[in-house]
Amino acid sequence: MARDVLVPEPAAAVRLPRPRRGPRPTPGWSPGPADRRPSIELEYDDLRLLSLLSSGMTLSAVGRELGVCDRTVRRRLRSLCDQLGVLTPIQAVTWAARYWLI
Repeated sequence: MARDVLVPEPAAAVRLPRPRRGPRPTPGWSPGPADRRPSIELEYDDLRLLSLLSSGMTLSAVGRELGVCDRTVRRRLRSLCDQLGVLTPIQAVTWAARYWLI
């Protein structure tokens, strides 16, 4: 004997609105260097920290290079991620590379 299997209907797709980031550019407009420049200014030590991380060094090797302990490197990275508005150190390195800071 065959049994009827009840399959729930798929929920209606929820479409979220795209976030607005300011006025839409006119066609043919491309951002110039001044428009792409971040408004956040980083210190030399922060840029050096990101540069060392981008070269593939571990946190302990970065600490030895900068003359600080591993815990200080982690604390600086956490502070830097908060300042840049990113979640991970990889995103911080990517952010700095995108704006040609490292």
